[in-house]
Amino acid sequence: MTITPGDRPKKRGTGNHGRAAYVCRKYGCFRIGKAEVDRVLIGDLEPTDPETGEPQPPELGVILAYLSAPHRHARLLRSATDTSEKQGRCKGRTSQAQG
Repeated sequence: MTITPGDRPKKRGTGNHGRAAYVCRKYGCFRIGKAEVDRVLIGDLEPTDPETGEPQPPELGVILAYLSAPHRHARLLRSATDTSEKQGRCKGRTSQAQG
């Protein structure tokens, strides 16, 4: 997939030029509007109420919701401490072997 910037003028007929989109790289036969795809995957981080214009809480998309799950954060933190402990043990063994 490639991203078309959407800055080309619309050609004859009902073409999709003028809107940013993801397009099939090989044949150009498949086109998805970039804004809608980004809203589903990333979400709307600064939504506003259409009637009042007041800010609302962020709506996370699929990717951000997956990455922000608490159990994933705990797992990543646990992996980081496990790695540092393993590195300390390896350095100790290496210094003993060299000494």
